[in-house]
Order: sequence, then structure tokens, then C-alpha cells
Amino acid sequence: MYFAYSIKDQNRYNIVLSLSKSNIKDTWLIIINPVAGGGKARKLWPKIHDTLKELDIPFEPVFTDHKGEIMEFMGRFLSQGFRKFVACGGDGTLHEVINGIFTQSEVSPQDTMVTMIPMGMGVDWPRMYDYPPNPKAVVKLLVEGKTIFQDIGKVEYFLHSRPQVRYFNNIAGMGFDAAVVHETENKTKKGFLGQLSYLWALLKTIGSYRGQEMIVKGESFEVRSRNTSANIGICKFSGGGMRMVPKAIADDGLFDVTVIRYLNPFQIIRNLPKLYNGRIYTHKKISLHRAKEVYIHAEGGVLLEADGEMLGKSPATFSILPQAIQVLVPKRYRS
Repeated sequence: MYFAYSIKDQNRYNIVLSLSKSNIKDTWLIIINPVAGGGKARKLWPKIHDTLKELDIPFEPVFTDHKGEIMEFMGRFLSQGFRKFVACGGDGTLHEVINGIFTQSEVSPQDTMVTMIPMGMGVDWPRMYDYPPNPKAVVKLLVEGKTIFQDIGKVEYFLHSRPQVRYFNNIAGMGFDAAVVHETENKTKKGFLGQLSYLWALLKTIGSYRGQEMIVKGESFEVRSRNTSANIGICKFSGGGMRMVPKAIADDGLFDVTVIRYLNPFQIIRNLPKLYNGRIYTHKKISLHRAKEVYIHAEGGVLLEADGEMLGKSPATFSILPQAIQVLVPKRYRS
């Protein structure tokens, strides 16, 4: 037998408002996105539950009901005394956990710890840390893993002409990457599922995207050109295993910035292997830059995504928050 409250139920029945040290729980809050991976998270939860019990790991589970709910309730979870969080889903689930932590003001993010049981369509963040593929093996990280302090990105941008702020733990993309995410979301709404929707969106965008004139600048560089994309990365992987910033280090206090000047559809297809094998910078139209702050502007606006989540448009300003949160990762990871 297993049971998990929905987030709303968990808050209705278990609200504790004291922030005293005695209230801090040595308990993992497992946040399950039941639709992640086409329902994989819900299907595998009983086995994960049993593994947690076998390992005698203290935990409380909650299921999310809709997109954005985690961010809405994270402050409540922290006030209840939780400091350790597991995102059971995809990159989007972890993205919401991170934003929920960084948009509240009662608890320092450095006093929290996050990790992930990868189950979604997009599971690029755990690739950085060489997570095992078996969810039951990942559960063992809660007792066998090691902690590091990872950088977090903050991006200020616009949505419907209104200024917005979002945080990200992996990679943000502007231009081509964001256009693919935007098209993927459209296909998902029309009934396409999982990797099929992403592949369809990728092929369609390759055939239709014509690049944009952009200004991309940091403390020590400025690029003004017609670009296919600009990627601002903390970790290495995005788009289902692409290495858009293959030299990124997650705790060095710097963004890796990859600028891809305009490539036509044939050039994109011909160079796709380089996006996966880490040799992206051997192409003469692709450059690497590093910075603590990055500004991107394009006439008419260029689309923005972060951690695979569609956000809005430029102008966008990116700021690095060095070693801003604890993450639990496999011991075999070497930076």
C-alpha cells in the first residue's frame, strides 16, 4: 500500500507555520509529477515508494495537479520545515522546484537541498551528473550521494511587454532552441506525446527558422550578427542530450555562452552530430564566451526558453548566482 497527498491536500492537512530550528525536518519531500514521461512517474511510484521504505529513508510524497503549482506552494513547504526536495519527473519539474525556492524570502536557498528522480521527456540536468538510468538506483542516492553547491541562473525578460524574472539550473536558449520548445508545446497541446512532439518540432523548425539579428554581450565580449541561437549554460546538456555548452562547469560562477551564427537548414542538419559529441566549437560559425552577466537584444524580440520551459522574449539579462544551492548527485561525478 502507498499513499501520497496532492499538493493542495498536503497543505490543507499538514500546515505548520513555525520557522524555529526545532521545526526543520530531516525528511525528503518527494514531489511527483504524475504526467511526466507520459505517465511514467505515476506508474513507477509504487516501486519507488517501496524502495524508499526498504532503505529506511524518511520521506513525504505529494503529487502535483497542474503546471506552476510547485512554485506556488514551495514557500508553504519551507515554512512546514522541509529543506530537502526530490523532483520526481522531468527537467520542468525540477525547474519549478528551483523557482519555488528562489522566489520565496523566508529561507536561504543555500540551506536547501534538491535532487531528482528522472522520469520526464526532458531529463538533461541529470546527464551532467551521470545519474544512473534506473529510478530505483537513483533512490539510493538519497543515502549514498554527495552534495555540491551549484550555480543558478537568473534571467530578467519580457512576456506580453511586461517584465518578468525566472531562475534556471541548467541552460537557457534564445532563438532556434526557444522556437523548438515553442513548437513542441503547440504539438503537445494538439495531442502529440513525448519525444515524438519534440522531434516533429525540431524538424519543422530546422526547415523554417531563418535566424535573427542579435546583440549578445557580456563583460568581455560583444557579438552583433545574424544568429541561429544563443545558449547561456550552467550545465552541459539540453534538447535530449545535445551539448550546446559542452565545456560548462556547474559551480565555477560563470555562464558558458555559445553563439551560433546563422546556419541554413542544410548546414544545421550536416552539423547535428557536433551538437551531440561535444565538438561544437570546431565549427567556424560557433563561438564560446564566458561571463557573469549576459545581455541579449533583438529588434522585435527573440524567443526565450530556460530548462526546456517557454518563458517569453528579449531583451533579456542573465545573472549568475554562484554556488547558490545544494544539489545531491552521484559520488562518481567529477567536475
